[in-house]
Amino acid sequence: MVRGHEETLGLKASSDFARFIERDFAFYSRWYERLRNAAEELTLGLESVHFNAQHNFILEYPVLLASLRFDDPEAVLLHRGTPLKSFPEDIGILLAGTALQRSPP
Repeated sequence: MVRGHEETLGLKASSDFARFIERDFAFYSRWYERLRNAAEELTLGLESVHFNAQHNFILEYPVLLASLRFDDPEAVLLHRGTPLKSFPEDIGILLAGTALQRSPP
């Protein structure tokens, strides 16, 4: 959601909004599509995405996209777009630990 977060996103002038749509939004949309395609079909360099999808773990997309930067070279982007094979277990442990911390004594 952009509304209310304009300053955080660096959206001050009309040109900033144009950049956000033409460059940033397009960049992240392409990578989201690439990750979704890799989930469906085994893709070199994004194998972990496919294996996680085969186990019905699809919560990784926001985390993966958050790690990408528009100005990074393709090799760096591909590396950042590749989660660890243990990502589902790692996030499960994190969520379980958070739930335990919040549970009443």
